[in-house]
Amino acid sequence: MKRLVVAIDIGAHRQLRFILCRIEELSDALAILERIGAAYVTVDAPRSETARNLVPTVVAATSPTAYLRFHGRNLATWNKRGGSAAERFDHLYSDGELAEWVEPLRGLAEQAEEVYALMNNNRYDYAPRSGQILRGLLDEPS
Repeated sequence: MKRLVVAIDIGAHRQLRFILCRIEELSDALAILERIGAAYVTVDAPRSETARNLVPTVVAATSPTAYLRFHGRNLATWNKRGGSAAERFDHLYSDGELAEWVEPLRGLAEQAEEVYALMNNNRYDYAPRSGQILRGLLDEPS
């Protein structure tokens, strides 16, 4: 059964807590998060129909703060045994991959007061470079 990890923001310190739910229960989970004022965290990660530890990308805002975590899309290193986090998240986003997120991020900005895009592709300088690319894309007029 496909599961979805739902990360939520609890309290003034913006600490993230994670809960699991079945993908069939997603709408219920999002409604609960919205009711308690907790933020759902959207995730960009490798795309695969067969990998068991990847969740579908669902864009949603359930509180005044919206989060999007970019983990990179390197499926080859995602489940590499004995590898470091830097190896797992070894992916420099292309302009095209990040351009896919411009409209969803703008949509989140219409729904939430604050939107955070967190780069977790932490190999070399990939996170700040990807962040600069995304910032440039978001600065372009729509």
